[in-house]
Amino acid sequence: MQKNPLYFWQKLNKLLKERGVIDKFMKNRDELNVRLITAIDTIKHNKEKVKRISEKLEEFDVSSGKTSQYLTHAETEIPKMDIRLLCILTEQVYIQTGDLEINPSEHFTDLDIKKSKQFSGETERDEVLKLPYTHYNVLSIDQENYFTTIDIKTIKYFMDANLIRYNFESQREAKYVNRNGKIEKEVNTDARSVKEIKDHLLNGTLVSTLLTFNCLVGTGDNGDEIIYNAKKQELTITKGTLIEISDGMHRILGAIEALYEDPELKFTFQLAIKNYNTRMAQQYVGQINTVNKMSGSRLKELKENRYSDTVVKSIQTQSEMEGKISQTNRPTTEMGHLTSFALLSDTIDETFKISNKKEAMDLADI
Repeated sequence: MQKNPLYFWQKLNKLLKERGVIDKFMKNRDELNVRLITAIDTIKHNKEKVKRISEKLEEFDVSSGKTSQYLTHAETEIPKMDIRLLCILTEQVYIQTGDLEINPSEHFTDLDIKKSKQFSGETERDEVLKLPYTHYNVLSIDQENYFTTIDIKTIKYFMDANLIRYNFESQREAKYVNRNGKIEKEVNTDARSVKEIKDHLLNGTLVSTLLTFNCLVGTGDNGDEIIYNAKKQELTITKGTLIEISDGMHRILGAIEALYEDPELKFTFQLAIKNYNTRMAQQYVGQINTVNKMSGSRLKELKENRYSDTVVKSIQTQSEMEGKISQTNRPTTEMGHLTSFALLSDTIDETFKISNKKEAMDLADI
């Protein structure tokens, strides 16, 4: 007996949710909508509280008229509201009501909250980015592997529209948080790494590296996730396709935070687009992360962030110290090492106050 196509969609939808592919937030949005509408109903006639909410939303370029509309017609406005704006409004209503049932930390992930801080009522696109989406100047390696570039504003549009997401099934380990009495998965990111990337972008010192998106096999509405036009070098991601972030989550978050501070910022990443199933995506992530961890000393040398590192680099190649500075944390006497790159750099940094590269090179000559 042939089953209704809706049955198969419901089954697939359930499976994807269980695997963490579908955004966690969508699981409890209906519940939050009801609670938020109820909370708004208790304060929408309180002019002072409404004024405070309105003033806060104005910081995100949402006019007082719009805020009034959201609060007065909450039952119709809340269900269709942009997730980022919903997060902001929930936070402000929570502050004014103290209603624990709408505590943002119980309903939104850290990533949801980060994304909400990028919202602007004035600068957002008139139309939200949707699939199908066509990307240009794409090279095809084979039917599963493509290569191109992508600017950070386009990445932001993808994130804002929830078109790219983190799949715990094929990514590194998650962290677990307690929300509404339930243990849920959340993206395990390092805030320091995100800030470092953001700072590099704002300072113009970030090197363009490779991000990887995977168009998950079996999710395209018409059976194909990718349609490639070799003659025009155009790649179209089809409607329904789930786009996973296989590599580059920290860089994406850092880029979004940098754009929040400087909306005119320009930067382009290299981008690999894959068309893998979950198993192949797991193997890919496993292979690119199977790397011998570098010592802190070698990492410091390669980053060469401080002017003292520039001094050591020069000494290392243009003085009698050549061959006598270890690249690892521990000098090897059998190799003739007298000190390590990290220790020498730290000592120079503490002893001399170097303010520019010319001073660094003059000091190296001395």
